[in-house]
Amino acid sequence: IYGYEQEEFGICPYITFYLYHQEDEVEAVANQVIDLYEEFESNIIDKPFKLKYRHKTNTWKKAEKWQRTRQELLDEMYESYKKYSVYFIAATTGDSDIQSARWVLESNIRDDGGRYSSLKLSFGEKWFKEHKKQWYQFVQQCLIKLNPIQAYSGYEIGNTAQFPVIAPEFEIVERVFSDYFYGLDIDHPTNMSHTHDNPDGYINSSALGAGLRTPTWCFLLSPYWIEKLGLIEEQIRSKLNDPRIEITKLPDPTDIEKFSLWIRLGDLSLYPVEEGVPDLLVKANELIKPIRCNDL
Repeated sequence: IYGYEQEEFGICPYITFYLYHQEDEVEAVANQVIDLYEEFESNIIDKPFKLKYRHKTNTWKKAEKWQRTRQELLDEMYESYKKYSVYFIAATTGDSDIQSARWVLESNIRDDGGRYSSLKLSFGEKWFKEHKKQWYQFVQQCLIKLNPIQAYSGYEIGNTAQFPVIAPEFEIVERVFSDYFYGLDIDHPTNMSHTHDNPDGYINSSALGAGLRTPTWCFLLSPYWIEKLGLIEEQIRSKLNDPRIEITKLPDPTDIEKFSLWIRLGDLSLYPVEEGVPDLLVKANELIKPIRCNDL
C-alpha cells in the first residue's frame, strides 16, 4: 500500500516476545534485550539499519551518524524511567518509521510488573525462506534468554517501528485485510501489554494478561499458562498430534520442574479465506480455548 513518500506499508513476518518481570529485574531484562539487539544487527539482518530511535529526544536518528554503546543505552534507560516509566529501543532498515521495513527491532522495557515488557522483530521473508535453520536457532536463543510469558510469530501489516501508538492507517488496513487471510495476525505490544498482576486483582479483558491470543503460526505456552490450561505435556502433545506441527520444549530457568513449549503450526502461510479454514489453526484454537483472550 503506497501513501505518502517513505510511508509505504504492507504484509511482512514478525515475532514478538512478551516479558513479565518486576522492578528489580529491569537491568537484567535490558541487558538481555541489548544482547539480542547486537546479535540481530551483527548476524541476522542482511542490510544495515538506516535509522535508530533516540528515546531521550523521541526522534529517529540516522544510524551511521548515531551509535550508542551498551552503557550509554542503559544510562538513557534509567533517565527515561524517571519521566516515563518505560524505555524504547528501536532500529529499522526503512526510510522512515512509518514504513513496513524488511528488518525492524523494537523493545518496550517497563519498570514494573503492571505491564509486560516486549521485544518485537520484523524479518525479511525471502531471507527467512533461505535461512530457516539460522532463524529458528536465533528464535530459540531469544526464548531461552528472555524466558517470555507469551510469544507469537506470523504475518502482520508490518508495524514494528510504530510505537507507542499504531497509526490509524495501519489499523484500518489490518482490519480490512484480516477478512481475507486467516494467517494475518494483529500485534500491538503497547496496547496489549497489561499483565495479570495488578494489586487490586483487576485484569484488563482486552489485554494479554487475560489470556492467549489466537495463534496464526507460532506461539508459546509458558509455565504460567500451562498451569492455567490444566494439562500435562503429554496431553498438550496429544491434542496437537500432527506431523506438520513442531513443539520445542524449553527449560524454565527459575524452576527446574517447569518448562515452556514453543509451538510451530506448519509453514508460515497467509491462509487465504477462499481456501477454507486451516485445520492447524483450528487445532491450536481448540487447545487454547480455555485460556484464550476472547476480547482480542
